Amino acid sequence: MARKVNKVGKEKVKKTAGARLSKFAGIVAILSALGYIAVYQLGAKGAVDRVFQMQNFLLMLVGGLLGLTIGASKVKFGRILPVACYSVAVASHYVESAYPLADALTGVNFLGGNLTLAIVFAVAFTITALLSILASFKE
Repeated sequence: MARKVNKVGKEKVKKTAGARLSKFAGIVAILSALGYIAVYQLGAKGAVDRVFQMQNFLLMLVGGLLGLTIGASKVKFGRILPVACYSVAVASHYVESAYPLADALTGVNFLGGNLTLAIVFAVAFTITALLSILASFKE
């Protein structure tokens, strides 16, 4: 079987569905992480919301960068690293989202936090984690 070579002389890498899905999950992770930091830091006007955690931002950002780089490579277990980052960030965000959810359910503003933003980012982080998990099982 002959290898296909482009005009520059580099071997063409066949992009698989898993590699494309991993890159897409990485892009979604980076965009959601940047949105996360922008909404919580720029919109807070000095007072950071209870739901914001810097570790969630960093884990989503690092996971997104890993998904873009390692996810498309031939590293045997490379697609598991972004999944680990996303999963820890999702779990941590769910824990912090419980406080504004408790306030909304009880009707007493005791613990604080913005429930709408907590739900929006919980959905974005969960979708990213699920896409990355799906990419791990694709060829």
